[in-house]
Amino acid sequence: MNKLKMVSDLSFPTKLHQDSAELIRDYFLAMSNVDTVLVVNSCARGKAVPESDLDFAILVKPDTTPAEIKNIEQAWRIYSEKQPTLPRNCRTANGLQVSPAPTGKRINC
Repeated sequence: MNKLKMVSDLSFPTKLHQDSAELIRDYFLAMSNVDTVLVVNSCARGKAVPESDLDFAILVKPDTTPAEIKNIEQAWRIYSEKQPTLPRNCRTANGLQVSPAPTGKRINC
């Protein structure tokens, strides 16, 4: 299975949205306890405009502890602050949703 596959029919309103989504995907899927990276809301529905936020959800493996989730969020804050091309609204964990992946069901990006 290729964990780094991105759904090809996603259409982003700008190159910055696309590049940011790829950076986010690559960052999180390199972590062993991350199961899936989802683009959600307007970008996922194909309704985004250039001013739209890039919303995403991170699904972790079911055995990931709350402390590990906190570490993932903290590591993202540190990493994202060092990415000058990443939009400001993607740089904090405030919009970051980290949740266990559904047991018995795997969602692949």
